Amino acid sequence: MKQYVIDQLNPEEQKRIKEHLDKYCEPAGLDGMYWLHIPEEICSELQQKHKECKPHCIGIELRRRDVRFEFLVRSRNKIRCKCISYANKKQTDFIIEFIENMLKENNIKA
Repeated sequence: MKQYVIDQLNPEEQKRIKEHLDKYCEPAGLDGMYWLHIPEEICSELQQKHKECKPHCIGIELRRRDVRFEFLVRSRNKIRCKCISYANKKQTDFIIEFIENMLKENNIKA
């Protein structure tokens, strides 16, 4: 699995990241798990055609000492589909920009 991992978080940084994710992401139903929705305009052509698979998102896992951002763009409605794929360039840029903004807004030096 391709991931972007920020590790060596102290408890205060972990708390600020949790608050940020609580504000900007959808809880995934498991403690520490979140969904970050990919904007429709940067979804691939196939993802845009698969209306029954929307929304498309990536998984985020917040753990005690790290946070992990997946680069697999998933469907929230199906487990398997041809539209599920690794992030394209625009999606990767969106994910990294989200991470960089989160770190900056929460004064976390990573």
